[in-house]
Amino acid sequence: KAIQRKAGFSRSSRPPHEKEIVALRLIHSELAHSNANYRHI
Repeated sequence: KAIQRKAGFSRSSRPPHEKEIVALRLIHSELAHSNANYRHI
């Protein structure tokens, strides 16, 4: 729930749109790749 508040989803009672979900997934995947690259270094 705290994550949703930080993301700003608490403003509307509606669930996040698909675009927002995809964006969050892309950001998460980018962070995962950056962490993997950092580990390889």
